[in-house]
Amino acid sequence: MIIIENPKKDTYVTDIQTVSNNGLNSNVGQSSSIDLFKIAGENKKTFARGILNISGILLDGDTFTVIDSSGVSKTYEFDNDASVDNNNILISIGVNTVETLSNVITEINSDANFGITAMKLYDDKILFKQNKPGSSGDTQIVTSGLNLSSKGFTRFEHSAGLITFDISKIKKSHISDGNIANSVFRDIENPKFSAEIRLIDVGQSSTRAKDFSLNLNVLENDFREGLGKDVVHFSDLDDANFKILNSSSNTSWTNEGIVSGDDLFIRTDSTFESFDVESGKENLSFNVTDYVHEFFKGTPNFDKESFVIHFDLDNLFDENTYFVKRFGSRNLKNKSLIPQLIIKIDDNEIESVITDKKRYFDNEEDFYLMNAKGNSLKSFTVGFDVSLRFSFIGDDNENIFAETQSITGQSIYNYKGEEVLGIKKFSLTSSVISQIQSDSIFNAKLNKLGYIPVELEYYYDNNLGTTSTIKKENINFNLSEVDQSEISFDNRNIRVSLDILQSELKADNTFVSIKLSFIDTNKQYKAVNVPTKLYSENLGKVTYEMYDVDTGEKIISDEDLYTMLKFNGKHYILNIFASDNFKNKRVNFIFKYTDPLTGLYKKASNDNTILRFI
Repeated sequence: MIIIENPKKDTYVTDIQTVSNNGLNSNVGQSSSIDLFKIAGENKKTFARGILNISGILLDGDTFTVIDSSGVSKTYEFDNDASVDNNNILISIGVNTVETLSNVITEINSDANFGITAMKLYDDKILFKQNKPGSSGDTQIVTSGLNLSSKGFTRFEHSAGLITFDISKIKKSHISDGNIANSVFRDIENPKFSAEIRLIDVGQSSTRAKDFSLNLNVLENDFREGLGKDVVHFSDLDDANFKILNSSSNTSWTNEGIVSGDDLFIRTDSTFESFDVESGKENLSFNVTDYVHEFFKGTPNFDKESFVIHFDLDNLFDENTYFVKRFGSRNLKNKSLIPQLIIKIDDNEIESVITDKKRYFDNEEDFYLMNAKGNSLKSFTVGFDVSLRFSFIGDDNENIFAETQSITGQSIYNYKGEEVLGIKKFSLTSSVISQIQSDSIFNAKLNKLGYIPVELEYYYDNNLGTTSTIKKENINFNLSEVDQSEISFDNRNIRVSLDILQSELKADNTFVSIKLSFIDTNKQYKAVNVPTKLYSENLGKVTYEMYDVDTGEKIISDEDLYTMLKFNGKHYILNIFASDNFKNKRVNFIFKYTDPLTGLYKKASNDNTILRFI
């Protein structure tokens, strides 16, 4: 099952310099696209920037040399006690990297005659910026030391995308009372869900930016979307821009025109893998499962809902131009092209309750007891276990299953973690009800009928020797179906049938369960004189994809466990989130299953099973 959440807001910020405007001050919050680009060495108005990396412990005598746009060269030497004078500018080595960075920044910025400004970029990186624009600042940074490296001065203009999703609303809508303990979101070590942020490529250019990497990070502070629309001259002066993130909260970027570490919420569970753009046509996708899990848990500080998408530093400071990678924004009318936060839920976690199905010996079987009173479900008596035992009276007038340990019923929960009151689930392992018995009455009846009626007794147990019967019923346990004519895998002709009262569904961000059957039209059913219901073939694991009938566009791709149908013994159940993005679409499905003999994938569909979202 797949939940789709649209963004609350999105925009992009840039430091591009046009003929008449400085993009640092511009806003494009109402743009129809999110444009990510980097232009290298093409603008004389641009100030060159470089990076010094300090990746570990520095040694006495390590050096770096920088040259400003006037040609002035200065060499800085790290020194333990700053007592040696060899014409280099000495910088004391701090006890940690951050302190050393601070010492470098202080030393560089204190020299009024040197045309370079230093600032902290990350905890292990210093950003150098030439004080004068133009190509004269395209100089190198030379380092000497095992844990020193650099990226030379480069003039570039670039952009970064900003996006916010209402994760709090998702938590409120899909987790009971905000407690994930019994929900599908409970265990990140054995995850039953995944979360990803996806942006759709809408670029139409024959040449596209490629061979670069993009990063996603959580923003420490929220941003304003703004009303700007001018993406040609960047004349709409408003925020968010690449100076001011949010004027309402008086929040600015740490260093204007670039994403810095202090702008970001960086933790182990808020760090995501880079996305490599290889062909230039890819949709953008980031796995944010760990962060969403911590948000849902309510982990302190994991309550931020805004993200920034920006160029990897290796690409930002190389000599290449990447123009332009264009993604659809939330302002597009075609909602299939807007950014999405997609929550995928393992369909095995969605309980499918059925009390009437064919049961088999030596097979795992689930039983459900409903405490129905007056056509409504009521809670079971508090303080008592609800248990299940089995009975078949054999040769010595004793129950041959008497030694079988009774099964205690378990509460069931929906994917939100809400207990489904009035229903208990009893899971029977394959070894409890076996056809291998020495009892002659059992074997005689089994040989005659091909099944055995076993009495099930549901009862209250106070664990002190007192029990009280709730319900008794006889259930037939059947032999395996060994008639080859009934299981002709190689000659199946599967037809899909939807059991739904209407062909229209409301696209209102709610869940819809669709019952469907897979009927083998080649199967020879025995002739009877009364109507009979045709139950679905059990095809094992079945997954689906959903597509737009009118355009052929794939709306939901086959996501394995996240697009899996549930078989309840009679029918398959398809659980679908009717996103408002589907409004006015006519859709159909393609189902995929595995042939048990060949192991090959097979597909089933029906052109008449078209649904319309309204």
